[in-house]
Amino acid sequence: MGSDKIMTNTPQNIHEPIVDHSSEREFVDAASKNYEHLGSPIEHAVRRAALNVIRGHVDARPSVLELGCSDGYMTSLLSTIAGRHVVVEAAADFIEATRKVVPDTVEFHHSLFEEYEPDDRFDLIVASYILEHVVDPRSLIERLRLWLNPKTGRLFLVVPNIRALSRQLGRAIGVVGELGEITESERIHGHRRSYDRVSFDRDIEGGGAQILARGGLVVKPFANFHFDAMLRQGIIGEDQLRGLELLGTEYPDLCHSIYVVAR
Repeated sequence: MGSDKIMTNTPQNIHEPIVDHSSEREFVDAASKNYEHLGSPIEHAVRRAALNVIRGHVDARPSVLELGCSDGYMTSLLSTIAGRHVVVEAAADFIEATRKVVPDTVEFHHSLFEEYEPDDRFDLIVASYILEHVVDPRSLIERLRLWLNPKTGRLFLVVPNIRALSRQLGRAIGVVGELGEITESERIHGHRRSYDRVSFDRDIEGGGAQILARGGLVVKPFANFHFDAMLRQGIIGEDQLRGLELLGTEYPDLCHSIYVVAR
């Protein structure tokens, strides 16, 4: 458990982006209304794969800070390993939905990440599907590093992967243009940038973090709606999902998402 108290004022040498908090809240609220994929079986499978990775990098019952909660599925998974569990989320609707599926011990803060100030340090900070949304990912990483337990603290960062096999297939058949372009669907979901392994590493290291491990989460041959239909109809099942998760260790560039463990 993190125990070292943390200063609430950001040091002078940490770059702070110019963020209009009022307009940013409006941006988050608008994007949160467009998440029709909540409850997606493939999205949940990817988050289970993420938890499997996390277990290998933290001690038992870590203190956890989670940025964003979406439909609460990842929050419910993290609650099974956390000692203290704190969630920061700017979308009130997501907090309301997540409270219904997690233990009462989970602490919620309705706040932009840029506004939040913790009262303690953490063993694990999870930012899954966050960096593609925020104004300045590097400055956020700088802030997160200040909130880590200096001895055991780890960042677990996840972003969608523009080189996922499904996206490359989409380009091959003319549904997707350049792999790195922000699609209309991504735009309405609040994406400001897209990532491959190189650009992901660049932003993490640009935020001053040291990368300890990296990889991919679930090889993704098809779009989400294809995957979800096959899972719901029983065409594929848990055995195939587990196989695609295992293949992700060998073919991270073809995965649904890419992750980094850093400090």
